[in-house]
Amino acid sequence: MQTPLVLSFYTWHPYATPSECVLGTAVCRDPLLFTLESRKMQRLAREHVQKVLLEQEMLSLELESKKKKLDSWGRELNEREALTEREKQKLDEEKKQNDVRNSALQMASVEQRKADVSVLRLVEEQKREKEEALKKILELERDIDAKQKLEMEIAELKGKLEVMKHLGGNDDAAVQNKIKEMNEELKDKMEEMDVWSL
Repeated sequence: MQTPLVLSFYTWHPYATPSECVLGTAVCRDPLLFTLESRKMQRLAREHVQKVLLEQEMLSLELESKKKKLDSWGRELNEREALTEREKQKLDEEKKQNDVRNSALQMASVEQRKADVSVLRLVEEQKREKEEALKKILELERDIDAKQKLEMEIAELKGKLEVMKHLGGNDDAAVQNKIKEMNEELKDKMEEMDVWSL
């Protein structure tokens, strides 16, 4: 007689004696029922084992997928951190360059203000010199006009004296007085002309 089998978690073990059968008294006494029930339990055990193995495989796949996601996420974080560091360095460099440009612009602005002050001072000085030159020109023009007028008056007075000398006699007192007045006037104008010549 074939030794009966007992179902453990994954394997079947032969019973030492029929009294060790745990499938029920009727099954243990009937070999056919025992065989059918044993096969059923074997099938259920295999299905259970396959189900457990499938679940384990699914868990392994899920764990592997999560592990890959975590690895990818970790690499992405590292890349982002590196990118953030590069961007920070780039921003720092741009800030330094901007500070240099601002400093240069401030220096240029200071120099420009100095140049503007110098130009304004030069313009004011040129304006003052121009006004002084114009003033001197006007004074010279007035002096020339006055001198030319005096020269014309002297020439006119000399001409009148010559006419008076030819027209009047020595015994004409009125003419002589007039000639005397004109000579005095001519003398004054000649002295004034001498002043212009200094």
